[in-house]
Amino acid sequence: MSGQKDQKSNQRPDAILLIGGVIIALSLLAVFTVLIFAKKNAPADPPETTAPEITTKAEETTAEPTEDTTEAPENTTETPEETTAPETTEEETTEPETTEPETTAPEPSTKAPEPSTNAPVPTQDVTEQGIYQSQYTDAHGIRALTASELSEISVSYDLTGKGYGSGLTPGKDGYGRPSHNAAIDARMRSLSLSAEIFAAGPGTKQVSFMFMEGTEGQYGVTASVLDILKEKNVPATFFITHFYGNAWPSLVQRMIAEGHEVGSHTYLSASNGMARKPLLDQVNDALKMQDYVYETFHYVMRRYNPNDGVYAEGAVAAMNRMGYQVTLGSVQYDDWNQQKTFDKEDTLNKLKALLHDGAYYCFHSVNPITREVLPELIDYIRSQGYEIVRLP
Repeated sequence: MSGQKDQKSNQRPDAILLIGGVIIALSLLAVFTVLIFAKKNAPADPPETTAPEITTKAEETTAEPTEDTTEAPENTTETPEETTAPETTEEETTEPETTEPETTAPEPSTKAPEPSTNAPVPTQDVTEQGIYQSQYTDAHGIRALTASELSEISVSYDLTGKGYGSGLTPGKDGYGRPSHNAAIDARMRSLSLSAEIFAAGPGTKQVSFMFMEGTEGQYGVTASVLDILKEKNVPATFFITHFYGNAWPSLVQRMIAEGHEVGSHTYLSASNGMARKPLLDQVNDALKMQDYVYETFHYVMRRYNPNDGVYAEGAVAAMNRMGYQVTLGSVQYDDWNQQKTFDKEDTLNKLKALLHDGAYYCFHSVNPITREVLPELIDYIRSQGYEIVRLP
């Protein structure tokens, strides 16, 4: 019995070894079948052979973008075939939306000329060295100056602004004219500049009137002055600013209609005198005023009076070259002071005493004293053998 047990115990390891061997054999068989299957799928290796090419292209870094870009057009070419038609129709529907502003855009452009006809300054503006380009002056004998002309005048003439006097300064020359004004007149002639200090030369029994119109329309004096001049058949020159023309155009139209001359009293009416501004500013200001008056009143101005009783030799030279006759005057008083109370007889006597050959009386239609003394002054001047004339 013990021998049989030993035999059985010896047979158990053999069975275990047999089972292990079978398992190993099956494992080897499985590995072998996998290898065979892998070899059978060997035709799938060509992509692996192309893989190095892909990697080389990837290393070049330009190949991948080209592949992407070539694929992108393919997609875009396909999409137009399928969906471009509706997309284009959507774009076409949006195009009218863009064209609608275009149709409205011409409306401002068509309306722009309308304000420009009423605007004091034309749409054309500055070109050479900041010189204002006038729309009308060249056709009417008034022209802009070039940069070289401005430079030449700046070097050749004194640009200092000076007062040209009122005729009230004590002293008279041999012809009974105010000495200060006579000295300015002589200086201008020596420089071959044209500035009307006097209405006529010595020995000429002629007198002229001019009226400065800056803000004067608000005082109601100008209309009365026009009434008096019309009644007395006296011509005059009215020097207006842009402000005056804009505020009281009917008075300007009346001046022109009744045969009076209208001149430029500057566009800006700068405080302390336009003649103290840079020369370029003075020229531009004169051109703007010229265009404004022509646009508004269809009138060409030939005379220029710098505001605030200030002149400069360089400014006179510039205005002369532009085509203007600069007018200064020889007699004026402080009738520009609206607040001042004048004694009529005293004022009239002072104006009578200032009468001289070629006297150029300068008035401001601000204080009521002007309309009060004007009728009697006109009668007195004529009684002394003088003719009141409008300058040629």
